[in-house]
Amino acid sequence: MKAKVILLIMQNNISSKYFTEYQYIEINIKGVVDTSSARDVFAHAFSMMKIHQCNKVFFDFSETLSLSTTADNFHFAKHIPEMTNQHDLKWCIYYKNDPYMYESISNIIKTLGVDRIKIIDNETIAKEWLLND
Repeated sequence: MKAKVILLIMQNNISSKYFTEYQYIEINIKGVVDTSSARDVFAHAFSMMKIHQCNKVFFDFSETLSLSTTADNFHFAKHIPEMTNQHDLKWCIYYKNDPYMYESISNIIKTLGVDRIKIIDNETIAKEWLLND
């Protein structure tokens, strides 16, 4: 896909692109993540959404490893609805590593009734879901 790069940030291993043709933001994260850095990524996503007036975000966590404990992940996932319920959004989180962690978070947010955020381990399927209205 062609990207018109409006804002490219490489701070704390986070880079962003806005795809004008498909009207979505892609945020790539690399390295080690914990719940604090995940909050930073979400904050970055909200600022990008505001800049581009775009509610679709593709998070690429495929090149990350988590240092979070199971308890940290549970606590973080439990607060995702609070962080996101004020926004009309559609987010997809793509991952390769740490499947237990991502599947656990996915199950928690499903249980909490969050259906506008999906966590998927296949990049093609993840982007198809995001771009399908």
